[in-house]
Amino acid sequence: MHCLLPGLADPTWLLSSECQQTDVDTWCANQLPHRVGIIHAFTTWAIEHKAMPVLDVPAGRGIRPVAPIERDDWVIARQLLHAQDIDAADRVAGALVVVYAQPLTRINRLTVSDLIIQPDRVAIRLGSSPVEISEPLARYGRELVNERQPQRSKVQVRSDPGWLFVGANPGRPISQYALAARLRRHGVRPGRHRLVALHQLASEMPAALVADLLGISPGTANNWARLAGRSWNAYPALRAEQD
Repeated sequence: MHCLLPGLADPTWLLSSECQQTDVDTWCANQLPHRVGIIHAFTTWAIEHKAMPVLDVPAGRGIRPVAPIERDDWVIARQLLHAQDIDAADRVAGALVVVYAQPLTRINRLTVSDLIIQPDRVAIRLGSSPVEISEPLARYGRELVNERQPQRSKVQVRSDPGWLFVGANPGRPISQYALAARLRRHGVRPGRHRLVALHQLASEMPAALVADLLGISPGTANNWARLAGRSWNAYPALRAEQD
């Protein structure tokens, strides 16, 4: 269930327990940058006081990323994949932000069943269609699932559907705040890096495909495609011809 999206006058809709990242993305995609900036100030305060989940709201003009991929972003991605002594959970969660543009509110709710482990491939279910992931991230995904299975067999908690990223309390996933703190230790800035990844993906793939694979609304995907300077209006026709 998603929260209702009213106008700018009453930003308290963001504090609803039903408010999700997709709600925020949909709202931002249909607002002028200065209106988004006003909401950003409110959410910054609310998140700092733990009055709402860690949701990504651009800072006004920041709704348009300065660059698709900067050198520092690639350094962070390479570090997550290749540096020594990084926990598999941090590698996978960080890559989901930096490469797959996933918000923390979705990452921390992923379950073991969302990772599709097969002998010859590994895929993850983020949207309607699973996304196949390549090495070495696929290997870290296998490691993470292998770590979680013994833990689940030792303690069976009814409220635990098999969280991929477990929290400190039995049966609960890691909180967005704890996950953000872990990722920041590796140089990942969840809000900024997610927006950069969205911009990059929107510049490389049709909006319909971005929405399908990443689990974002078509309106949000189209908005990012416009920001990225690519027009994919003819994509449905092209896909029909290929089918």
